[in-house]
Amino acid sequence: MKVQTAFRLEPAILDALREISKDGRPMGWHVDKALNDYLGRPADKPIIKAKKAPAAKFIPPAVDEVRDYCLQRGNGIDPETFVSHYRANGWKRGNTPIKDWKACVITWEKRNKEKAAGNGKQSLSQRSQSATERALAQVQGVGDNFLGSDDTPFRLQMD
Repeated sequence: MKVQTAFRLEPAILDALREISKDGRPMGWHVDKALNDYLGRPADKPIIKAKKAPAAKFIPPAVDEVRDYCLQRGNGIDPETFVSHYRANGWKRGNTPIKDWKACVITWEKRNKEKAAGNGKQSLSQRSQSATERALAQVQGVGDNFLGSDDTPFRLQMD
């Protein structure tokens, strides 16, 4: 509930405000102080200010809602997997409660595109397997012609 009250300040109060504003404090502080003094309110009880509207409470989507949204976007995300994932995590991303499940769908969509393009994050086993494959390819490509530090050929011995 917003309360609006009009005050007609006496000229003496306005003069005092003009004089007080020279001390470097913001004018709003002086206006609040003058109004509180004029109304006889204690300085620690400010004038009534408008309260923020409470945020809308998050309602987890049904699988059908997610399915409809994914079909509308044409992203190929499995809605049952999406809902079960976030249901298991208490509809949180890390420790942060989810406010907009549609934004999470978009994030999944982007992650899937990155994986399809080969730019996505790889697991540790995938990275180590890739590194091993690259090392073997280099060894096989070179064959027996490895050169030591003194440029003499040597053979690679496998145990």
